[in-house]
Amino acid sequence: MLCDRLRSSAMCGTLISHYDIINLYLSSFWIVHHLDILKEFVLGFIKIHLLHHAGEGRGFCGVEMMKELKRHGYTIGPGTLYPILHKMERGGYLNRERIAENGRMRIYYRITPKGMRALAGIKPKIREVVSEVLT
Repeated sequence: MLCDRLRSSAMCGTLISHYDIINLYLSSFWIVHHLDILKEFVLGFIKIHLLHHAGEGRGFCGVEMMKELKRHGYTIGPGTLYPILHKMERGGYLNRERIAENGRMRIYYRITPKGMRALAGIKPKIREVVSEVLT
């Protein structure tokens, strides 16, 4: 009955639109919060991936790593990758070396002993979580 009266009143549109706005806001908040959590997960995966490849052979340069990450479904640009690399370098997990390649200087990132310990320490945790979550 109240609904019928509200529907026929001039206020009905206002009440419904406020209700819709509140629902939209709450939905948007959930989506944004959810995306923040996913972003944290993905950044963690990327850091582990960086340590893994930094421990292989000559290490990697940023352009190669962006291609490698894209191959795995992570689209990451230099504005995201290089700050991560610099932070990992400052933290002592990576070091870099300038190498001349085809007439150009490239920066190659390699894993440090601290990075090796971190990677070795996370591998069992990855196995445990993957085993539990995927079974």
